[in-house]
Amino acid sequence: TLAQVINQALSAYWVVLQAQQDLKVQKLSLDKTQRALEAYQVQVKVGLMPRSAVLQQETLKLQGQLAYQTQANQVKGDYQNLRLALGLSPNAKLQVDSHLDVFNRVHLPSLSDSMRLALAHNIGYLEQSLSLRSLKRSVLLAKDAQRWQLDVLGKFDSHDWQAGVKLSIPLDDMSRQQQLVAAEVGYRQAISDLNQAHQVLIAQVKTMWWNCHSQLRQIALAKRAVQSQYRNYQLAQKAHFAGINSTYEVIEQQKSWVSAQLQLSAL
Repeated sequence: TLAQVINQALSAYWVVLQAQQDLKVQKLSLDKTQRALEAYQVQVKVGLMPRSAVLQQETLKLQGQLAYQTQANQVKGDYQNLRLALGLSPNAKLQVDSHLDVFNRVHLPSLSDSMRLALAHNIGYLEQSLSLRSLKRSVLLAKDAQRWQLDVLGKFDSHDWQAGVKLSIPLDDMSRQQQLVAAEVGYRQAISDLNQAHQVLIAQVKTMWWNCHSQLRQIALAKRAVQSQYRNYQLAQKAHFAGINSTYEVIEQQKSWVSAQLQLSAL
């Protein structure tokens, strides 16, 4: 239960973190659009740029404002979900640090250490291990019930002691034999189930371990893609002011840059 509560809180936290990061991206794009629009308006006044360029930029600004407002609403909803996961009041003040620098310090354990930790701490696997030990005790008790039992009996009254022995020999006791067979079958089945659980858990750990490494590599590549797209956007902007390309090409480069940032945030 504790693990489930922690996982729910972590999931809600990362959703908020991504939403805030996406909001930053939309705000940065909107600011770039506004500055470009102001520059275009100056160019139009001095006759160096057609009026159509300003109209396209104004359309992009409206789209950016809509995207920003939509994302701002998303952040508010995700914060409410986080408050619920933390058991806080809906009106509680809560601020999540939106920096993603933590990924620069991520060091995954080795594959062998990951498998060792999973076998030592995975709740489902531990439950099956404890169940197997309990079934083994049941087998031992059922076997012990098959043995002869010799009891010493004694009684003391006000005048003397009385003592004797009692020998119990189970002969064709089908009930006890059935209990032993059932216990042994259950124990063997539990061994088989535990071995299967062991294999499944190891396979899951390997898959998740490789996925984590793959995602870290994707993050590194996505960061490079963001930098590359931003350089393309800057070059397109400079080329536009020089009259080499159109406003449409600049807008497409800006959209590609924003898309690259959102892809990085989603990783």
